[in-house]
Amino acid sequence: MSKPVTRTTLLLALLLPPLLPLAPMGVASAAAPLAAAPALSSSQLEEMRRMLAVVKGETILQAAVRENTALRASQHALFAYLFANTAAERQQDLILRVLARHVSPGGARSISEAYATLPGQRALIARADAPQADVVVAFNASAPALLLASTVAAARPEIEQAANAWAAESQEKLIKQASASMLDEVRLMRARAAYSDPALGPYSKSKVAPIEQMMTAHADSALRNARATRVLDQTLEELDWGAVLRPANLVSAKAVGEGQRKVEALQLAMGRYLQALKADAQQNDDELNKIDMPFESKALDDLAREVGRVLVKLAQLEKAHDGVIEGYRNILDFAAARQGKLSVKNGKLVIADKADQYTYAALNAKLGAARAAIAAK
Repeated sequence: MSKPVTRTTLLLALLLPPLLPLAPMGVASAAAPLAAAPALSSSQLEEMRRMLAVVKGETILQAAVRENTALRASQHALFAYLFANTAAERQQDLILRVLARHVSPGGARSISEAYATLPGQRALIARADAPQADVVVAFNASAPALLLASTVAAARPEIEQAANAWAAESQEKLIKQASASMLDEVRLMRARAAYSDPALGPYSKSKVAPIEQMMTAHADSALRNARATRVLDQTLEELDWGAVLRPANLVSAKAVGEGQRKVEALQLAMGRYLQALKADAQQNDDELNKIDMPFESKALDDLAREVGRVLVKLAQLEKAHDGVIEGYRNILDFAAARQGKLSVKNGKLVIADKADQYTYAALNAKLGAARAAIAAK
């Protein structure tokens, strides 16, 4: 039995635009493709479709899946969902060309004619684990019934492969659909959520447990990070951060002192913010690694490849913010050491000493570089 498919991933796709884009996940099947089937003539297609309609070909597909001991519980659960939500004709089409490799058009016609009879219909609905009526026993020993049984047995490996390929492709489509819907909901919640609002909670739109778990982890991470960002924004607003380095606040010893205290307060707030992002990344990683996705998933693989990039960007963001804090602190220290030597004229800082002018310009340039580094992240 194959091992559960897990992926180490951070799913910070909804954290901040500089980290990962807010976009639905891609789709691609991870299952191995079937060998190309020979082209069938219209008469062959008609015979095969008639045969599968008469013998309820979807039950052949479902029996192959049910009896496949290599499948895990999560895969059987996905198949159960797909069988319940897929038309019988579509299920029959999945195995039509596979069976056509093993039965001639004439053989398919003989099967259709035999199973269209009353004994044939009784044989179709008879339970294999229950006593059989004589008429059913006799029918199952007939040439058409034996031909169908041998055809299905010969095609069984290909039926299983076709079923797995279909399920893997359907899984990725379900992920894409659930992702698009979930992202729309999260965007709305991010636009109106207060800091204390609950997370999205269990996401149950897909009706497939591993996909629901993936979407819930994704959405909850997005909203946790949105709250952390809101708290930081609120702190910046409360500190009136944009006014800290205004010229009028650099020529007043009291204002400079207040600015220095605000720098320390913001450094603490930024530390809590980045720590919240890292903690969320670990929580998300833990939650996602518990998911037993039925089949290999390109959506999860793509997100897994983002792990290193996101971690690097978080480290870069932390370093860039440290640079901004240092830049503010240096300019305020410069102003504190030159009280009485600085003035304001027409809203601009006036520095009499030439050397101080060069020093101030260098400090401003360094701060500008640090700010640019954050914008680049």
